[in-house]
Amino acid sequence: MGLAGPVMSALIGVICLTLAWALGWLPPEMPRTPLLALLMWLGYINISLAIFNLIPGFPLDGGRVMRAVIWWLTGDGVRATRIAARIGQVVAFAFIIIGIVRFFMGAGFGGLWIAFIGWFLLEAAGASRAQVEANERLRGVHAGDLIERECILVDGHDNLQTFVDDYLLRTGNQCFLVHNGHGIEGIITPYEVVGIDRELRQRRVEVQR
Repeated sequence: MGLAGPVMSALIGVICLTLAWALGWLPPEMPRTPLLALLMWLGYINISLAIFNLIPGFPLDGGRVMRAVIWWLTGDGVRATRIAARIGQVVAFAFIIIGIVRFFMGAGFGGLWIAFIGWFLLEAAGASRAQVEANERLRGVHAGDLIERECILVDGHDNLQTFVDDYLLRTGNQCFLVHNGHGIEGIITPYEVVGIDRELRQRRVEVQR
């Protein structure tokens, strides 16, 4: 799948250059009509885009192809993504350095554009690697494993200051069930209390249904 984009770009580029040649354009001379110029530049741009995307800098298409090859060789998709992301970061640093050097050598905006591309690749590679690390840590973890099951019952007629002093600070729990004498009315957590001024904590416990 990673090769689909570059192959399509190269194919479009070749078709455009072939049409321009069939209509009378002879390289390396400049086209004589706007249509020939359009076809020529579309051809060059698409071929250049195909070559650029084949650079082995993950998450470019070339980096994805490289990851697929590493995955095939090692049989480990997570390891392949980590290696491809590291190589992508190296390629990104190279882009940034080349862009800065070209800028100070007089390339102007063109040098800054290369550096900006490198910065974008660096961020994208880092994000891809972080996503893989997070997925690996959460592998086998279920939503039920994160639920706090020991919720203490508190009286819904108590004020918030009493709740803070007698329950929240003493137990350190994060979840409390509020009952009103007839049944469970809702839950209250420290997040609801933090946003209330101390002067207002003498009112009844606010619950979240």
